[in-house]
Amino acid sequence: MTRKIIDVKEIHCQEERNITLSRDFFALIYVSMGKVYGSVNDDVNVFHAPSIICLSNRDQVSELRLHKNTRVSIVYFDTVFLTKDMSMDTLFTNGFIDVVEQHYFLQLAPFIEKKLKRKCFILDRVLSRHFTRIIGKMKLQLIHRNDFYWPYRTRSCLLEILSIIEKMLYDNMAIYSAKVQENKEDKAELEKILEFINGNLDKNITLEDLYKKFYINGQTVEKLFNRYLKITYKQYVKNQRFALAKQNLRFTELPLEAVAIKSGYSSIQSFSKFFKKMSGTSPMAFRKEQVNLRKVEGQPRFKLK
Repeated sequence: MTRKIIDVKEIHCQEERNITLSRDFFALIYVSMGKVYGSVNDDVNVFHAPSIICLSNRDQVSELRLHKNTRVSIVYFDTVFLTKDMSMDTLFTNGFIDVVEQHYFLQLAPFIEKKLKRKCFILDRVLSRHFTRIIGKMKLQLIHRNDFYWPYRTRSCLLEILSIIEKMLYDNMAIYSAKVQENKEDKAELEKILEFINGNLDKNITLEDLYKKFYINGQTVEKLFNRYLKITYKQYVKNQRFALAKQNLRFTELPLEAVAIKSGYSSIQSFSKFFKKMSGTSPMAFRKEQVNLRKVEGQPRFKLK
């Protein structure tokens, strides 16, 4: 590739093949068909069409492998194509004062980022068609150069692409921030529910009771338990009651009836059935076993001479 400040290369492979990127430029890889395998900054990934990958000359990119029947367009550009004072090396200093330079710096943010999730974007059908048209138009300008104004039209195409990518980056960041905030709120709600349940294991708390207490419907409660605890609401209550029952049988002398009531069961029979199902043994057998274990553990481990 001769020294240009912008160029477009298109590759359409029928069989799998490797491609090596030029390291003298920034590169926008548009995967319009098929998929590309590669490692960017030690992050191995598969890029499915339609998607774009934004790379700078400082990214560590291993040899990219194109799957069969894959089509990619690579837009190479030097940052001086945007403004003459913005060299690729200067760009990484992030010391821009001029408003125009700051604007270009923000547009190139996806190329400067190191994290792959901020360098790679999935396109919908509309954006994919739009990228195909813009890159095709750019390529024609670079080939034909019909008049004096072809560089300006090519530059406009690149700026349009960068503007779209910039918007996708900050839209993704906004969505991520919203999800983080949502997760914090969900966890806070779940903690309140768990605290209430753990303090009332002797009562039969239903999902309707939780709604009356916290104004959270049953479906949402189940989603919270599945997402963060990987179990259902009922299974969590069972586990907590079983843990409480074991603790009371092991460390207290409470009558079996009292242990059953504290664990949310009104009769010894129903409690015994529950406990045996959870542990494989009866409550009294469990208590006796634990008492014997404590006696053994309490004996001296060595003999005095």
